[in-house]
Amino acid sequence: MKRLGPLPYLVVLLLSLGAAYLTWTRAPQKAQERVPVATFEKKDLLGLELQSKNRTVSLSRQKSGYSGDSFWWVKMEGPASAAKSGEQPSAAALSEAASALSAEPRPGEGEADGDGLEEGVGAEGIAGTAHAAAGAAGAKIDFFRADARLEEALGRFCPWVALRALGSLGEDKRKELGLADTTERLVLKGRSGERTFRIGVNSYGHPDRYVEEEGTGVVYLFPGQDLRELEYPKTRFMERALNGFKKDQPVRIHIRAGGKEKELAARTAENGKAAGWADSRKPGKTNEIYQNWIQKYFGLRVLDYLPPRGGGEPEGCSSGPDASDPALRMTFFDERREIGFFVLYKTSASGNAESPYVACADHTDSLVRLPKSQVESLLQDLEDVLSES
Repeated sequence: MKRLGPLPYLVVLLLSLGAAYLTWTRAPQKAQERVPVATFEKKDLLGLELQSKNRTVSLSRQKSGYSGDSFWWVKMEGPASAAKSGEQPSAAALSEAASALSAEPRPGEGEADGDGLEEGVGAEGIAGTAHAAAGAAGAKIDFFRADARLEEALGRFCPWVALRALGSLGEDKRKELGLADTTERLVLKGRSGERTFRIGVNSYGHPDRYVEEEGTGVVYLFPGQDLRELEYPKTRFMERALNGFKKDQPVRIHIRAGGKEKELAARTAENGKAAGWADSRKPGKTNEIYQNWIQKYFGLRVLDYLPPRGGGEPEGCSSGPDASDPALRMTFFDERREIGFFVLYKTSASGNAESPYVACADHTDSLVRLPKSQVESLLQDLEDVLSES
């Protein structure tokens, strides 16, 4: 048998070296670029509506009756709860309420409204919220003001960017992706008009969702988190602050309750730091009773928003529930002007499921429910504040 010479091996070696060189020197391939679909700017986004299987979540901007600024409000519509009055809330409802109440304060929130939840919210506050959501407040419409975290979440839609575009698909493929018969929709409302998208199933092994734009028929794959955050907005985004100012802003607080009045004045130490509160008639004498009571007030958090009568828009604070007389009024001032207010009512709430204490304040633009134990502790100490001379 004739042996091969070195030439064939040399040719194979040179070809291998050439292939290796081309592989190493080839420019890296770019990953498929994301596709901007809805190119709204934040200032141009006027509203959003997410229609899912069991509820419709609508977001809209409403102007504050107190400050005149615009804020996002959330309206949730769904089938009325089958829970009966007095029925214990489900574990899911308790979990949702607990998550909402234990949520970390937003940046600056501790400054604005106290250092978070204080004693008295606990299980009673959680159960009250759960009952409101799962039992007594089994209303068809839930309407509440959103906090600053919703503004951040809506940034995902300004612009709304798809992971990739799949183009127009055949009917069989549309059925496979859950787009042919879906009842789920997303409507983006901008100054230039509306864009409506049909929502399909998740991609295999991932939370991302297939979405088809109505009108064009183009199918996209979007990050699942874009929609998932809006499916349960109450837990994530409900505003729980009562006042829009920072807690070190007021220099005077006027208090009225039970036919008595008192004005407190903030004291400042020589180093510029807060030094407690005093009776405005004796501004040089700090009183620890006042300091503790004001701190307790700033610990109040919103449990829930009362639905507007008739299911309309926020009603503001022009009237209390059922024409009730206020149990407490507070007005806050800085060096120049009024900066906020708080009005508290006691209602005839049925049963032990929900707190009877309802309030309205400069930052709520609506009646809100407050934790029973916290409010009762505040009112009990108020007697000492008003009687202290």
